[in-house]
Amino acid sequence: MGAEVDALYEIGRHATGSHEIPCERDETARASGGSSGEGGGVLLYLSFQGVSKLRERWSRYNALGGSKRRKRENAASLFVSRNAEYVAVAVGNRIYILRKSDGYESPCGIYTNNNRMAFFTNGAWLEDQGIFGVVDDSNSLCLIKENGDVLTRRTSNQLKLSSTIIDLLVQDASSSQRGFYIFTTDCKVHKFDYTREPEAALYQVSIVTKDVPSTRSPQLPQSLSCVDYHQDHSLVVLVGDSTHSSSSNGCSGAYFLYVLHFDEYLELSLSFQSAPLEGVFSPPTDRKTLVPLPKVRISPQGKRIATLDLNGSVDIFVLNGNMRSVSLHPHGSGAGTHLIGVKDISWWTDNILMIVKEDGRISMYSIAEDMVVSKGDLALSTPLLEKAKAIEGYAFVLQSSRQMDSVPGDHQHTEMDKIFWSLVSFSKVTVLEMYSVLIRKNQQKEALDFASQYNLDKDDVLKACWLHSAGDIHDIQSYLVKIKDQAFVLSECVNKVGPTEAALKALFSFGFRMTDRYKFSEPDNSGDGSAWDSRIIRLRLLWYNDLLETFLGINMGRFSAGEYSKFRLTPLVDTAIALAESGKIGALNLLMKRHPYTISSDILRVLSAIPETIAVQTYSQLLPGKYPPSVVILRDGDWVECKQMAAYINTSPGQLDKRGVVKTEILLKHSTGFLWPSAAELSEWYRSRARDIDCLSGQLENCLAMIELACQKGIVELQPFFDDMKYLYQVVYSDESNEFIMNLATWEDLPDYQKFKIILKGAKDDTVVQRLDDMAIPFMNKRLHLISSSNADKQEESYLTRWMKEVATANELSICLSVIENGCGESPICGLFKDLNEMVETAICCIYVCSATNQWNTMSSILSKLLHKTKREKSLLASEEDFSLKDAKQALGTCVVSCDDMQHVCADILSRLSDNSGDSYCNDSTAYQFGNIKSLDMPEKMLKVAEGHVEVGRLFAYYQVPKPTHFFLAAHLDEKNVKQLIRLILSKFGRRQPVRSDNEWANMWRDLKLFQEKAFPFLDSEYMLAEFIRGLLKAGKFSLARNYLGGTSAVSLSTEKAENLVIQAAREYFFSASTLSCNE
Repeated sequence: MGAEVDALYEIGRHATGSHEIPCERDETARASGGSSGEGGGVLLYLSFQGVSKLRERWSRYNALGGSKRRKRENAASLFVSRNAEYVAVAVGNRIYILRKSDGYESPCGIYTNNNRMAFFTNGAWLEDQGIFGVVDDSNSLCLIKENGDVLTRRTSNQLKLSSTIIDLLVQDASSSQRGFYIFTTDCKVHKFDYTREPEAALYQVSIVTKDVPSTRSPQLPQSLSCVDYHQDHSLVVLVGDSTHSSSSNGCSGAYFLYVLHFDEYLELSLSFQSAPLEGVFSPPTDRKTLVPLPKVRISPQGKRIATLDLNGSVDIFVLNGNMRSVSLHPHGSGAGTHLIGVKDISWWTDNILMIVKEDGRISMYSIAEDMVVSKGDLALSTPLLEKAKAIEGYAFVLQSSRQMDSVPGDHQHTEMDKIFWSLVSFSKVTVLEMYSVLIRKNQQKEALDFASQYNLDKDDVLKACWLHSAGDIHDIQSYLVKIKDQAFVLSECVNKVGPTEAALKALFSFGFRMTDRYKFSEPDNSGDGSAWDSRIIRLRLLWYNDLLETFLGINMGRFSAGEYSKFRLTPLVDTAIALAESGKIGALNLLMKRHPYTISSDILRVLSAIPETIAVQTYSQLLPGKYPPSVVILRDGDWVECKQMAAYINTSPGQLDKRGVVKTEILLKHSTGFLWPSAAELSEWYRSRARDIDCLSGQLENCLAMIELACQKGIVELQPFFDDMKYLYQVVYSDESNEFIMNLATWEDLPDYQKFKIILKGAKDDTVVQRLDDMAIPFMNKRLHLISSSNADKQEESYLTRWMKEVATANELSICLSVIENGCGESPICGLFKDLNEMVETAICCIYVCSATNQWNTMSSILSKLLHKTKREKSLLASEEDFSLKDAKQALGTCVVSCDDMQHVCADILSRLSDNSGDSYCNDSTAYQFGNIKSLDMPEKMLKVAEGHVEVGRLFAYYQVPKPTHFFLAAHLDEKNVKQLIRLILSKFGRRQPVRSDNEWANMWRDLKLFQEKAFPFLDSEYMLAEFIRGLLKAGKFSLARNYLGGTSAVSLSTEKAENLVIQAAREYFFSASTLSCNE
């Protein structure tokens, strides 16, 4: 069992690459100067000196021995530093340097020999300095830094060695002993001290043989085949022969094993020379051998030595306690089947040898048990073994393969071999580590067998099997129920999503059964954390089960593991928003009904995501009322969904957040209940939602329907907003306003009076009453009620009055007439005017703000209707006050307008029309007290004054001096101007053709008296008569003038005034005559 355990390893795969090298026959052809054809080939074209050099080179190539040619066949070499910090891979003329720090994944340096035909034979690492010493096939030594830069290079001629270099060792100890030791085939040793640059001294190291305990004189080998070195024990092992003793067929031979030690003077001392041993270490010249190069290797702890000869036979030796002698191991004589037909070796541990068979299979051979103890051996292509000497159980394998290619040249095709290589590592692992490796590599069957073999806990394998399974019902029964780690099982019940609905429900059911034992007891004050954790897991199982039912409902019973995983990982509010955005109202309705408590806190945000173009009626059932729903239908509660669990969650939220605790609907009901928005929040949301619907879709009817639903659901605060929206809807969709466009937000921002104007916009005299009755008056009364309730002391002018003034200002008195007619009719619009006084004042203002001089009939109609209405009101008032019939008749006819009354009425009307309430006449009007008149006398007098002004205005227009009614209000303030107008009227009347008759002049006199009476009471009667007589005289009506000079029944002129009028007229005639003899 011990050897088996020691042979456990993990395989690591590292860098890979490729490189092209010339094939061997191409190189041989080049070296021989081409094929032997007629005329001697290329040798005919060389000088005598050139031929001599070429022959010298060829002789030297042969002197390297068949081993070098066989090395060429491999084309790849592997060199590992002592602690595996660096690995060098040599392929052809290129070296790739890899580092442990990046896992040998990519080269940290690359060195390429300039000679394409060169290849590398031996090398060694000076690890602490990161220097790699390497020897190529031309016997040149090169020191390379880890980044691929050349530190120094010495050619064969510069080294001046006596023989070919067979190996390169490194002493990586103190600075005084550090250096490279070169072993040549003639058993000479030289130390190369690179620190003495630029000279880089090379000196020979002597080998002392006097310490060998032997009866015969020891002899160093004449031909050295291979070397190995153990730095910790300063131990060097050589394999060579004193005399060549191979048979004629080359299948057998003799070799000697030499043990040497470095002493304190850096000299080598021969400690042991073996007796002749059977093995072929000298390459035959007439055939190829199984092994390209022989090899000798010292075990990691220096207890054993292994040799590999060219025929693939392995011998194993045991070093004695002081490492001064060796003996052949009983199992390692090369006779066993495991130690023959071997192509490469490397020590794994002191008891286990790694061997490479001819088929490329790598095995672990136990020396003590004389058997292969590894299983499932790896087979590689042309593997090369090399070990990190300071680390036991750590080796590298370089595998390579050839691919021939043909590269076109100028005159011929050069055949190239493309070498593909990859680096593999073998790392010793313990039983548990190997177990973990098998699990990590998903080799579940092998891991189960391994666990059975070594009696290991199978939970880890079962967990791995479960984690890599689909999670179906069969997997639950095969793996999950067999796992003993309850925490893991519950975690998987929560986190795993099976491929089918049935598998998922089976997983939930298994989790419920496992957590049933943690039911609460009475009383339960347990502080056991695992019990609470299990209860929390049960809560999560319940939550995920609820989500599964919701998911199936949303997807019409269709299950998808991937979609469900996304669904349950997404917060429900986000899912609800996504459903709302996509217009899936049915799915959203189901989600909100199944999870009312979770959604309640974000219900407004969810509903806001519904597209504005969707009819409100389709999701009316989702719209929130003032209070949360009183009836909620949920599933039956589980034992863990109790108040005790809710209290635990609420008292330790910090820890539970880390555990991913969730709250089911029933648990939320026990803990927080509904988190419903306030009435103010609901009201504001409905308003905002209505604005958004109108702005984004233009569907005002949707807005109206939604606000109406809100009012029906108890949010009475939205009633004014609903009424306001109705007016906008009526305006927008009325037949007369088909071109009117306005959104709800703009409508809201408008002042109330502007809305009133928009409601009446486009109304004509035949439609204004209907518009007022349907919309405008109800709107006005509601607004004025709100205003009066908030400003009780301040009386505002009604919207109708303001609007009628603006209409009259635009000279559209016919519309005002229609309104007044309705107000004076038998069934006026309710709330049209507050009382008769307001109606009279409004009508008076409309008449006086109108600047038209052609609407006298309309004005007269307005005034006549109001006078009739006033007299009727007086009659009703008189009867209610229980007057006698005589008093009532007197009351109806006692309203007389005096001159002072007229003046003060005009001032009062002016004050109403004026924007500046501080005018002087306004103050006068308020100070003036109308005598003993009743409450209705004042409106009646205002109407009579206005009626007189209208009558005078009509006559002014007739006499071609048109003046608006407003002129007559302020006439007393400019008496001079009035007198000029009187003279202008008389002048125009007298000049009119044909000549006016006496009857027409009589009518003129009557009109002048009307002017004075109705509009200009400040002008005395004598003045009016004098101006009339002056007009008669100018018009040539002398006889008629003579009659009026005597006076009338109401007024007469003094003799002096009469004479002056005649004299002035005569003077005007005289000065206006063209000659003294003319008729004038």
